[in-house]
Amino acid sequence: MKKHSALLILMAGISSLALLHAATSAEYYNAGYQMYQSGKYAEAAQYLKASVQLDPNNANAYYLLGNTYYKLGDKAAAITAFQSYLKLNPGNAQVKAFLTKLQAAGGGAAGRSATGHRAARKPLSRPAGSIVVFSDNFPFGVKESLGGDTKSGVVGSDPAYGRACLMYSGGLKTKNIGVTIDWRAAWKTSGSSRTGGDLSEFHENGALVFWPKGKKGNESFAISLNGPAQSGYGGQRYATTVRLATYLATSTDWQKVVIPLADFPQKGYFWDAKASVNRYQPFRWDQVEQIRFWQSKKEGEEWNVYLDELALVPTHDKAAAARAKADAINIRLKRVGDGQGNIILFDDAPQSDYSASPPPYSYLVLDETTAKVGKKSFRFNVDCSGYNYAHFGLDNLDLSSFYKRGKLTFWIKGKSGGEFFGLGFTAFTAEGYRVSVEVDIRAYATISAKWQKVEIPLIDFPASGSVRQMGNMPFAWKGVHMCWIEVPNPCQEKLMSWWLDDVKVMLR
Repeated sequence: MKKHSALLILMAGISSLALLHAATSAEYYNAGYQMYQSGKYAEAAQYLKASVQLDPNNANAYYLLGNTYYKLGDKAAAITAFQSYLKLNPGNAQVKAFLTKLQAAGGGAAGRSATGHRAARKPLSRPAGSIVVFSDNFPFGVKESLGGDTKSGVVGSDPAYGRACLMYSGGLKTKNIGVTIDWRAAWKTSGSSRTGGDLSEFHENGALVFWPKGKKGNESFAISLNGPAQSGYGGQRYATTVRLATYLATSTDWQKVVIPLADFPQKGYFWDAKASVNRYQPFRWDQVEQIRFWQSKKEGEEWNVYLDELALVPTHDKAAAARAKADAINIRLKRVGDGQGNIILFDDAPQSDYSASPPPYSYLVLDETTAKVGKKSFRFNVDCSGYNYAHFGLDNLDLSSFYKRGKLTFWIKGKSGGEFFGLGFTAFTAEGYRVSVEVDIRAYATISAKWQKVEIPLIDFPASGSVRQMGNMPFAWKGVHMCWIEVPNPCQEKLMSWWLDDVKVMLR
């Protein structure tokens, strides 16, 4: 007999229906059974726990929960579940024998000591009236994304609290990753009478609170609140978005982050692919249906982020949140700074995310064969038959102190000389508008096949920038999203290539 044969569930008549929003103990059990059969043990545990909470006399759910915890390596929890089962079915000799073996082997959770990081962490507490969006007991509404080298969903790997957390990750080929949670599903399963995603009373004084950690540290991502799907636009939703890096520098350990809801921009927007513009309207706080964590990353880079214990709280310590935000900004400035008050976008390695329009139109690569400073440079190859751009992500960095007395500096050389491009910045206003300003490189240098240094005063960039189909708006140097390069389409040359090195924002 195989090692785990005593734990196999032999039942007939079990429904194969997978329920994300089950309503009864039996339905939770059926969903948990399907997750167990699929090898998704962390997800199975969540459904089975909900099943026994609704019906403490559901012996089958306790039995399967014990099996599930055993598969997860949590012997202590497995023992508790089997003990609950035997209180309801004391005559099952097979389960009694297996329970005796578990107890004799020691009931501690596998791989975790009694003095581990969870024991040291303060007990979890929330203000009265909070809405739990994700925890062990409320894993519902999570929309998994699976396929290729992408995975997003509920996992059981070292959560901040309890036995499960959220993960979203991308492998080498993935460019866009994320995980979405439906607010309404979370409220329904928590017994809330709230309907339609109404967060109006939370907006002024409330906050989104959760625990993130990264696999490598310093991961940043966007956090969007989504409204209803817009008719006629392929299911696109108006969204209001902030960046985690504004509030916290992630590490490889769990940290608590508090994001005031009042910080989310007043305007919501979505991308209208047909018109190639962002559509804006005032964000409806009485119609918030989803929260989405997402990131566009570079190909060839693995990316893993974990999230746990997500909740909306009606009140929070605003002074403490402001101090944490200031600390996060200082950490970011130190991470991308050179110790002399300057911000490094690229030296021998990019200090922020970067990307380019997809091949065959553009290629942005690290080039180890030529450099002016250090050992590497950025090479930008352009096929003028398509749309060409590249950018360095700045994650809503505050550059307002640099504007009147700062400059963008870099070294550049072309493959044959005469290359040209527009160089600009994009920022989000407090209202949520995406505004861009631009200068032409030809006003500052004639690119040749030899390295030359270029300096562009930031004050030369226009004071106001364009918002497509909405005219000009003041540029917000307090929240710069990216620095970018764009080549007119179509451009006169068929192919162009140039190199950039030692890209900085400096104080003059």
